[in-house]
Amino acid sequence: MSYASSDPTVASVSGNTVTILKAGVTTLTASQPGDANHTAATPVAQTLTVKPGAPATFEAWVAEPAQGLTTGMNDGPLDDPDHDGFSNLLEFALGGAPMVSSQAIRPVLTHTAGGWAFEYERNSPSKSSTTQVVEYGSDLTGWTVLPVPAATAGGVTITPGGLTDHVRVAIPNPGANGFVRLKVSR
Repeated sequence: MSYASSDPTVASVSGNTVTILKAGVTTLTASQPGDANHTAATPVAQTLTVKPGAPATFEAWVAEPAQGLTTGMNDGPLDDPDHDGFSNLLEFALGGAPMVSSQAIRPVLTHTAGGWAFEYERNSPSKSSTTQVVEYGSDLTGWTVLPVPAATAGGVTITPGGLTDHVRVAIPNPGANGFVRLKVSR
């Protein structure tokens, strides 16, 4: 039995092992030659589509042409080229698009029986390449910090998804006034 790839830059074949190299489409073909007692088998072809994965770091995300950012002009972590109130680093952490103004990625704060729930969708690669903390307080000067871990711990519940994880942070009732914010750093 032998195997071949129509585009070895997408997936290469060595013996019985296929190695994915980049996003793209290739056709993998399995062939079995005949011998003195058997005729050759009809080759079997299967299309393999490799989809691009999410970039693992902020730097890789910024460098993707699809983001539309210009090196040295609007690609800094604190830049907000679409003026939607989300810096590039927040867009990366929340799975946004830095050149598309949208509030769809905005975290949501809801009242619960025991306090508050602060929820957002986290871009899965950002959990290992950024530090995320939720801060809350009864005024804008004294903040209580709750680190957001990679997996569920303490008052933070992480529900893994495909490209995003749903993050839910339980916050005690702050009293008459309450403020909550998400801080992301590298």
